[in-house]
Amino acid sequence: MAAGAIALGNGLTLMGNVPAIAQDNQTLNILTQIQAQLANMNARLDGIDNRLDGIDNRLAGIDNHLAGIDTTILQTSASIFNNAAIAQNNRLFTNVHPLSPLRHPVTNMLALPFPATVDALKALTVPQLDALIAALGMAPVVGGLRDPKIVAIKVYIGACTPYTEHP
Repeated sequence: MAAGAIALGNGLTLMGNVPAIAQDNQTLNILTQIQAQLANMNARLDGIDNRLDGIDNRLAGIDNHLAGIDTTILQTSASIFNNAAIAQNNRLFTNVHPLSPLRHPVTNMLALPFPATVDALKALTVPQLDALIAALGMAPVVGGLRDPKIVAIKVYIGACTPYTEHP
């Protein structure tokens, strides 16, 4: 029993290091408040995330709208350029006068291989004519014959006038 009393005495000595139950309840209440505050902060952060997602979606919509405007400007620029070139090509007096080149109506890229003159157009091979038709954004000319392709290109670029010979 003496050993039990010694052990009890040692245990009571160590109990001085353990906070009182009231302090445990206070600590538990503080931890509960901290947990509630963290939950509140998480809810606020979720709200901020949702707002940022909304902003991202709006910016993506603006980007898409601007891309559409860029495409419209690109195509309008090509159209204006091509109309001026066609008007210039309508003023040809011979097959050796220089042609004004056209651009692809969607990409606004210079249509290559664009011939310098109507005579140069007539000298193109069928594959070169097909490449020019594609570069101009024209519908394909069915068949492998050169003459219908040359006529179609001349009409498209405005070089089919009474003063220029037909194929």
